[in-house]
Amino acid sequence: MASSIDKAETAIVAASLETIDRVGPCFARIKVDRIEDVRVTKRQKIISRAKELLIESFDEGSIDTNEIMDSVRESSRIEKIIEFGEEKLPAGPNAPGSDAIIVVEGGRADVINLLKYGIKNTIAVEGTNIPETIISLCNQKTATAFVDGDRGGD
Repeated sequence: MASSIDKAETAIVAASLETIDRVGPCFARIKVDRIEDVRVTKRQKIISRAKELLIESFDEGSIDTNEIMDSVRESSRIEKIIEFGEEKLPAGPNAPGSDAIIVVEGGRADVINLLKYGIKNTIAVEGTNIPETIISLCNQKTATAFVDGDRGGD
């Protein structure tokens, strides 16, 4: 018996079917051999067919799923960059609402690099002059500075 309703309801329907003793003018005896969850069966068929298609359609080594996944993850993180303050400074999506921020000396590339590792409360100074937006944020939040070892970082 194939069913896509809940297990208990399916069992009740199956047991009810077994009580039928006539179909039209004929005597009948109905016995349910098994109950099958159609969703599980369909899922198994899909997985099996997907494996076949993968083997049939793609050359060995022509597709690296890890590279694809990394690329998709990276693009979704890059899209999360926001512009913050009057200066439209590149920042991670959590920078405005977070109680702690990471201030990077560089620009957009530094914010992207940290987003790759899941750090979303970053804001970039974009050079050596500290914008008013950064000064204001540092007065309101716990700030950590990531700077280079060069003169600008000093």
